Amino acid sequence: MKKRLLFSLFLGISLNAQASINAVDNFQHYPVKSVIKQLNKKGWNKSVIALQNPDDFGMKSLSITYTLPPINSQTLFTRFNGQKVLVRNNSIIIKMNGKTLKRKFAKVYSAPNNYDWVGYYNYNNGNKEIVTNQTPIPQTATVGSSQLMYQGKSTEYGQLSSTFTGRWELKPSTNDTSTAQLCLYHHRLPATDSIEDQTTEDQSFCYTIDPQGNILDETIEIISYSQDKDELPMVFKSIGD
Repeated sequence: MKKRLLFSLFLGISLNAQASINAVDNFQHYPVKSVIKQLNKKGWNKSVIALQNPDDFGMKSLSITYTLPPINSQTLFTRFNGQKVLVRNNSIIIKMNGKTLKRKFAKVYSAPNNYDWVGYYNYNNGNKEIVTNQTPIPQTATVGSSQLMYQGKSTEYGQLSSTFTGRWELKPSTNDTSTAQLCLYHHRLPATDSIEDQTTEDQSFCYTIDPQGNILDETIEIISYSQDKDELPMVFKSIGD
């Protein structure tokens, strides 16, 4: 299975685009900037599982667990892409039928002031991701608002391998008008037809929030699409959802 899952998990947001506000029924303002900053700062210990029928790839279960410590007073500073940043160690464990198949280790780089994600380095394959453009996130937004937040590029051993973009969207909650869903999307696209990995990937991280900025619930989904049209996309979703 030659799919490379995008392991840079916690993603900041950018690209020079203005927020598009399509007013829906909920005109309550939600503090999207402080919530995203809170998410950038917190640690991760999350697992996602493949949703396909086991017969699709001859296995009972496939899962990925991501671990990332929170940013705190012990977080170290370093230099990345010519700037002073915070650095954390990220680990990824891939399991099949409960047995560890592979462990991956990476460094995640964040801006010191707002904790925005600015880059990532994977020790296993030399994959380096750099956020090249960012735009400020508004203090508040109403349901129906969305905005492109970042764009960047990935290289492996110095060769361009993919490009990526991210955006946020504030959606209505299904059954509760007093809350909203803040979704962060990350899209990765292969750079050329000559590289081995030709997987397009979409990640979505959706959080139920209230007007005070409390995070009440979350859902993670990762979809990897192969360039081989005969191959079904791999869909992963957070355990417990």
